[in-house]
Amino acid sequence: MPESTRPRNLTRLECIGSSLRFWVNGELLIDVVDTGLAQGDIALDAESQDGEHTDLAFDNLIVSAP
Repeated sequence: MPESTRPRNLTRLECIGSSLRFWVNGELLIDVVDTGLAQGDIALDAESQDGEHTDLAFDNLIVSAP
């Protein structure tokens, strides 16, 4: 599929202390507290719903401290 016709999503992940929030296209999908994850590193991963191989590209990735 040409890049210009690929679906695009705006995602936001907020990890502050033990609070984890995840939005897709402005809709908050996950809002949890996990006291076992108060600090650490980041990793980005994706899986297709049908288990098939999928390519994923990130642009304009910003990582910042609160």
